Amino acid sequence: SLSQGISDMANNCGAICEGEMLLERNGRSSNRYLVLWPERLNYYEAAADWRAGGAPRGSLVASDIREYEEIPGGYALHLRSTSNPLQFKAASQEDLERWSAGWATVLASVAAAAGAETRRGSEGVGMSDEVRPGQQTICQGEVMVLKKNRPERRYFILFEQCFEYYNTEEEFNS
Repeated sequence: SLSQGISDMANNCGAICEGEMLLERNGRSSNRYLVLWPERLNYYEAAADWRAGGAPRGSLVASDIREYEEIPGGYALHLRSTSNPLQFKAASQEDLERWSAGWATVLASVAAAAGAETRRGSEGVGMSDEVRPGQQTICQGEVMVLKKNRPERRYFILFEQCFEYYNTEEEFNS
């Protein structure tokens, strides 16, 4: 099938996730074909444009993402360059889960490599379900980030729906 062929192409060329989603921005909606790479998200008018090797209609560098947020039926990307988030809606729960897993991979990699500030704020958090109802911790620990070309140690937590980091584990637990 066309969908399987495209999925095979993504896997063979290093893409993490690909597929059609509804893009909502500034009150307008349009279907876009998205291809998620380790360092960027490309979007096309249609799958055929990507298959033909065409230039993407747009591209977002992963390090420009200030926050990733799951919303009903999709996710929102809050960018450093604008106050209006890009909202993407999945056609099915299966698609949403696939994209969520892809974004978890990308954001963890970006944070580990460059210290991307994708944290969700400084509200009180902790590891138990009582503090984060319904959210499972995927990974946590220390990571080195570059700040002004100097490595600095940070404590991070990757939940199912967000990524947070703190100066220390003690700050996280307080």
